[in-house]
Amino acid sequence: LSRRKKGSNNRAKQRRVVARIHERVTNTRNDFLHKLTTRLVNDSQVDSLAIEDLAVANMCKNHRLARSIADAGWGTFRKFLEYKAERAGKNVLVIGRFEPSSKTDHKTGAYLQDLKLSDRVIRHADGTVTDRDLNAALNIKRFALHPQNFVGRDTPEFTLGEIGQ
Repeated sequence: LSRRKKGSNNRAKQRRVVARIHERVTNTRNDFLHKLTTRLVNDSQVDSLAIEDLAVANMCKNHRLARSIADAGWGTFRKFLEYKAERAGKNVLVIGRFEPSSKTDHKTGAYLQDLKLSDRVIRHADGTVTDRDLNAALNIKRFALHPQNFVGRDTPEFTLGEIGQ
């Protein structure tokens, strides 16, 4: 398209070709997000889904991650998940972005200050090792299901001991 002469018929044709390609990419991404959110909401064993409220706009300011974050469609994922969960009568528990951190040890609750983004595993005091993403997911789960966070809602029908791993 950039090599076509402005105002020419060939440029107009090429613009339509590029637009079709972009539309197909958009449709493919939305199809994936629809299928994923439908599968999550329709899981018969799940009554609540916990997600973290991320500052996507701020994360897109990182020039190394911006394209990957924008392509993943995190905002669209949340929107799809919330409306489908509401239709199915399920809860979406959204926790604050500053609550449990991926730098927090899910076993002890200790904050790991010297943990860098390049460190992909967390070594616990008892010698066990946990993947950083799994550790963050366990922190989100524990925080979202903690009874003190059910203000104005019914408390869950389980104890914190059942929340574990």
